[in-house]
Amino acid sequence: MSEGLKSAPDIIKPNLFELSRLTGRKFSEKIPEITQSARKIIAGGVKTVIVSLGSNGALAITEKKIFQARPPKLKMRSTIGAGDALLAGLLAELSRGKDLADALQMGVAAGSASIIYPGTSFAPYAKISEIYSRVKVIKIL
Repeated sequence: MSEGLKSAPDIIKPNLFELSRLTGRKFSEKIPEITQSARKIIAGGVKTVIVSLGSNGALAITEKKIFQARPPKLKMRSTIGAGDALLAGLLAELSRGKDLADALQMGVAAGSASIIYPGTSFAPYAKISEIYSRVKVIKIL
């Protein structure tokens, strides 16, 4: 992933482990620590860093904004593909012209919906929509 940063992509979506590997730091889930490291990546040319936090949702960090999306509690069957589903939901909404907070909400809903199905099964859109209404997004900055 670090080689990919050299091309200054618009968006990257590491989880905490991947962010640790990119930055050489270990993280707890403390938002200031995560934000500080994400901002260093942004200073290198990336526009938006989405950090997935597992059952605690995700952060969206830009140069001027920080949002956190927290999913509802769900019974987990498999985490395989949850990060991919999060990114797919987020990118789909951004491509439709939604703002970052709405896109993050959809991304977390899609990632959350994916964990309630076994293996790599896709969650139906109706389930993602149901969870979307229960995802809480807060603006941190």
